Amino acid sequence: MTKKPRPGAAHAGASSTESLVSAAVAAFSSGDLENAGELAKKAYAAGDHSPECLQILGTFFSQKGEHEIAVEAFNELSDLLAIPFAAALHALGNEYRSLGQLDDALAAYQRASALCPDDGPLAHQLANVLHAKGQLGPARVHYERARRLLPESPEIAKDLGAALAAQREFALALSQFEAASARLPKDPGTAFNCAQALFSLGDTDRSFALFQKAEQLGHGPDALTMQAVIAPGCHELTEEGLLQTRRRYSAERLPPLARPMRPREVEPDPAGRLRIGYVSAFFPDRNWMKPMWGAINNHDRKRFQIHLFSDSQLKEPPPGYEPGPGDVVHIVKGLDNRALAECIRREKIDILVDLNGYSCVPRLGLYPLRAAPVQFAWAGMYATSGQDSFDALMTDGVVVPEGEERFYSEPIRRLPGTHLAFDVRYPVPPIAPAPSRDSGRVTFGCLGPLYKLHPITLRAFAEILKRTPESRLLLRNRGFDLAGNRARVQKSFEGLGISSERLLLLGGAEHFAFLETYNQIDIALDTFPYNGGTTTMEALWQGVPLLTYRGRRLIERQSTTLILAAGLAEHVAPDIDGFIDLACRMAAEARTEEFSDRRMSARERVAGSMACNTPLLSRSMQGIYEEVYQARCLAS
Repeated sequence: MTKKPRPGAAHAGASSTESLVSAAVAAFSSGDLENAGELAKKAYAAGDHSPECLQILGTFFSQKGEHEIAVEAFNELSDLLAIPFAAALHALGNEYRSLGQLDDALAAYQRASALCPDDGPLAHQLANVLHAKGQLGPARVHYERARRLLPESPEIAKDLGAALAAQREFALALSQFEAASARLPKDPGTAFNCAQALFSLGDTDRSFALFQKAEQLGHGPDALTMQAVIAPGCHELTEEGLLQTRRRYSAERLPPLARPMRPREVEPDPAGRLRIGYVSAFFPDRNWMKPMWGAINNHDRKRFQIHLFSDSQLKEPPPGYEPGPGDVVHIVKGLDNRALAECIRREKIDILVDLNGYSCVPRLGLYPLRAAPVQFAWAGMYATSGQDSFDALMTDGVVVPEGEERFYSEPIRRLPGTHLAFDVRYPVPPIAPAPSRDSGRVTFGCLGPLYKLHPITLRAFAEILKRTPESRLLLRNRGFDLAGNRARVQKSFEGLGISSERLLLLGGAEHFAFLETYNQIDIALDTFPYNGGTTTMEALWQGVPLLTYRGRRLIERQSTTLILAAGLAEHVAPDIDGFIDLACRMAAEARTEEFSDRRMSARERVAGSMACNTPLLSRSMQGIYEEVYQARCLAS
């Protein structure tokens, strides 16, 4: 240990090194680490490099936060006698972790673990370093070994759960978090972890309740944020409760509302256009942007200049986007909200439109800063924002009927037809005949993500299967890549009286192959309370009738607005019971010639419907943009 001279070394000769070390060991054993460390420093300076002296020095400097010197001590100790000093390697690994030297920590833990494979705390630390390095598979192996060695440890259960969740093994992660929670019922982090896993598995109402518990236990801002994020998909939460949840989040977590900006003296761009800025973290995400690109692409570039403010890197135009003359793309990843607001002001944006909603929580703080004179929320909010920052929320008369304005913090502006019109300009498979024509067995299907498979959805699906005994159900999503997630859903259906033989659970696939899954489906079923959007439209485009019911809030009417705009009102039931009845009636028709003909001609009808009338949607949005902007100019 040469990096730092030892205080008191000049006086080391006052006592023999043996007596110094003996005194240091006695002080160490009695818990007097300060005195033990000072005595050990003197002994070391006098030439005593015994294991006892090195152990005390390493521990002493570790406690003082002088990790580099502690590393030297434990390195020297571990080099003396390997087998008896696996503990020294363990301590050495701890010091390297404290210094952020993960590769060195990993090497020390691996050497120690090879010497002591039955050391549970050591296996836990080794797993933690592997997890921190992103090596989730090896980390999981060592977490599981640590769990076997220390089955009562809630900390190991929590860490194993976190590694499993990072691998999207949400069902297995939940079992670990629940085990930890049983031993730590008042631990806010454990409650939060359980809530996260339940949300990923579709059990949104239980998740919401646990996020509330985590907040009450002291988890604080993150727990409140997650309540606001998932609130629209909670079946048991009233519309008033949803509004209050997002209001509370906005009041407690967002910056104070700036005064509305006075519109500048008309400063059009050189071509005389108003400037519209769209803000999103998801421009490269094909599925996220499908209901938005059509309207953006159809904007009149003679009247508007389009600016995209992207929190994602765009090496080329994202899928679905057709850049118009004068369009400007700004990569704003890494800018905080105040810096982005200044960027928007410099670009003299007249109308700012949010496309993120609560799917990019950090950007919600942009809008209270009033970076543009007029601000809109559009697709992606799924409910009220809870803010007073927006001049309007763009919806339609189906998702927000007259009389429901009281559940929104922002003014409601309704677009004709649907606010989610699609422009399908990407490769899709041809429509295939209904599979029941050959198999004689009706297949219901749902390609919604795992987090949308709420217990009320599973109960409705199970009831449909009970009432159509020869049918089966196909579910497909990335969550089913993992066996634990599949097993949980199978168990849920078994509890509802449906055997796993009637289920076909498929994992993710490349997009074209994913759409080909509709070739195996006769009748598509919606999810609720969180409806499909892109999933709904793509089912219709592939000729598969998608059934839903008219829910009680925006997120629960997304499919209804698309289906009605497509001219398929007969596919919308008034409630869940009606949804089940409708599915059973349609199953009886699935093998008829008429059903097959409707399927094969569906794409042409949908393409000519309001569901795909993106030019009308774009013109209507432009009219609202100009109307609200001019009203703000007059008011100022």
